[in-house]
Amino acid sequence: YQRRVHGEITNARAVLHVMFGLWALFGVWLGVVLFSRLEFAERTFERFNVRVFPGFITYSTKAFNRFVHYVGKRGRSFFEFWYAAGAACFVAGLLVAPVLLLMQCCALLGDSRAPALVPVIPGLNVPFGQIGYMWTALLVNVVVHEFGHGVAAASASVKIAHVGFFLAFIFPGAYVQLRKGLHRLPPFHVLKIATAGVWHNAVLCGACYLLLLMLPVLLLPVLVSSRSGPLVSAIDPRSPISSHVAAGHHIHSVDLQPVQSAADWERLIRGVAARNTQRGFCQVPQQVVAATQQHTTNWIGRPPELRSVDFRAEPPPPPPPPPPPSRPLPPSSDPSLALSPASDATIYAQSEELQAVPLSLHPSAPSALYPPQPLPPPAPAAETSDQSLLAEIPPACCRSDYTGQLQCFEVAKRYMCLPVAAVTAGARCAFSHDCPHNESCFTPLFLDQPEFRLVRLQLHDGASDYTIHLAGHPWTLLTLVDVTDYAPRFRTATPGFVLLLPAIAERCLRYIMAFAVSLAVLNVLPVFFLDGEVALGAVLELINIDIVSRHHDAVMHAILTPCSLLLIVNLSLSLYRTWAAAAN
Repeated sequence: YQRRVHGEITNARAVLHVMFGLWALFGVWLGVVLFSRLEFAERTFERFNVRVFPGFITYSTKAFNRFVHYVGKRGRSFFEFWYAAGAACFVAGLLVAPVLLLMQCCALLGDSRAPALVPVIPGLNVPFGQIGYMWTALLVNVVVHEFGHGVAAASASVKIAHVGFFLAFIFPGAYVQLRKGLHRLPPFHVLKIATAGVWHNAVLCGACYLLLLMLPVLLLPVLVSSRSGPLVSAIDPRSPISSHVAAGHHIHSVDLQPVQSAADWERLIRGVAARNTQRGFCQVPQQVVAATQQHTTNWIGRPPELRSVDFRAEPPPPPPPPPPPSRPLPPSSDPSLALSPASDATIYAQSEELQAVPLSLHPSAPSALYPPQPLPPPAPAAETSDQSLLAEIPPACCRSDYTGQLQCFEVAKRYMCLPVAAVTAGARCAFSHDCPHNESCFTPLFLDQPEFRLVRLQLHDGASDYTIHLAGHPWTLLTLVDVTDYAPRFRTATPGFVLLLPAIAERCLRYIMAFAVSLAVLNVLPVFFLDGEVALGAVLELINIDIVSRHHDAVMHAILTPCSLLLIVNLSLSLYRTWAAAAN
């Protein structure tokens, strides 16, 4: 039922969360509107210049008028050139943007290409945990956008009536109200004022990109580039590995592939998830059986580079008595599977002596540990012998309802339940012929979850290397574990917050860049009620063609109407695809 895509939960549960959130938001706004109709509330809101509408609340103030006017007057000579350059870039975008919008609509109707403009819906395509980043980035962008309009108007000697802020549902915004209508100004001044917001958003996007490039230099006082591979910066406390992997631990490899950077970490995890087939481990069967017999309780510290974890609070029980003798295994076509008669009893799935504890995720709940429990009783043999059951039918550990601590492996058409650490030290393989002549390919098997993988991680905790194994969807790792390329300059008892600084700064800058580009694209389009409408009217007046001047309103509507429809179709298709992907 629950499925993780690119580290974010986008399933039917997320859709239900969004629907309940919308109803709750509707209820909150309904309560605010009803409260604003009270006589006491009306007087209070009017006193503080607050106006309330269904789903919309505004606040206006004159506190910023003097500051904006001062900035525009002091830098008038500079802003003349500055906003002229912005107007030139805007006109170039005004010619190209409708064509790109038409191409995007055709692409959305023709194939499954990812849309360029996507409506932002918290909980659906923006994680609830990142709403703060989204809200902050949007507020910064609208303030910078409206500041551009205000300074451009002040530099053209147009006085500002007031500055306003609003909240539309949950999205913040701002606006600048001028005392003199734009229709009374020369067309070029109107064009500069109308395009100043888009120009500021474009400059803000470029500034954030430069800050991203300079981030390692800016973080030098507290962080340096890690020379020993990426570090774990944060881990979900609800995850099964939160008590064993801590912030500051180095990640050395994923499935024996070296990890040199955070980009390598994400690339390797994505590669594991993208594989169509499960990859196994090359091992000598006799050595696996011998290791299983030698370590029957746990695998802590044997050998030093392997660490599995026993999650039981009570001390481990005494070693169980030796298992009863069992029938010999059936013959196999693989000569490397010729096991000695003294060791074949340890291969049975129901052998309760195999209680090694791999660090794993429960197949039906990827974020929960399954504690060691007694294995289910052996399935009845029916009309088959134990040998045929072992050779042909997957044992209990291969089923999705299994809650024990062993992992199901397939080798030469046989199914075995083994401790993970006994198998995963070997090289990776797809088939037995990928291994040396005396080894076989032990392939992890997940019957009911074919997208699950067994991932082997090698880490360093500052004192020693250790290995953990996780069974589940690989995308879970990208969700549970945050990785950074930086290391603390100074040793601290709690390096987690320091290591989170690069991720917080980068995420903020990327959100600001994304919203800056979106606001610039939306306002450069010649559509109704946006900056593109005012700028288009100024451009048509500057062209000064007789037929355009005589039919100004008709030409405006001929351009604005189809572009507005294209934008609505584009956003509707994008919203539909986002919603459908989440519902499926």
